[in-house]
Amino acid sequence: MKALPHRLPKNVRPIRYSVELSSDPATPTFSGRVETDLELLSPTDVIEMHSRDLTLEGASFTAAGKTEPLTIELDAARQIVRFRSAAPLAAARGRLSVRFAGPLAPSMHGIYLATDGVHRAICTQCEATDARAIFPCFDEPGFKVPWQLNMV
Repeated sequence: MKALPHRLPKNVRPIRYSVELSSDPATPTFSGRVETDLELLSPTDVIEMHSRDLTLEGASFTAAGKTEPLTIELDAARQIVRFRSAAPLAAARGRLSVRFAGPLAPSMHGIYLATDGVHRAICTQCEATDARAIFPCFDEPGFKVPWQLNMV
């Protein structure tokens, strides 16, 4: 019997993403920063999101003018990341910030390099579960929210 797919907890809801993504067609990688506006519906010490094949660092949560550093726990098998605080975060709206980096995909999933002769371009594909390979996010249909992408 197959295990059911992992679903994210409903106690944290995204409101909006702001993503800055940097890449160069001459290199096989990309990097960036995402700021995710969140609503914590109940006190929690864990914010769980999707992430696949990304290196994450510098995570923090800011609410009511106070910034808390977060530790990062990756679960590659489930394609999730847990951002953990030292003490429970209060139920409130706030902003999770994290830097990320990853490889350009070898296929048309996530973010990849497209070539046509000598022409090269960085392209994105966010179909199904591919957004999690671009930046840490809530990559489920029930969590759709507006987002802004600035590409450098």
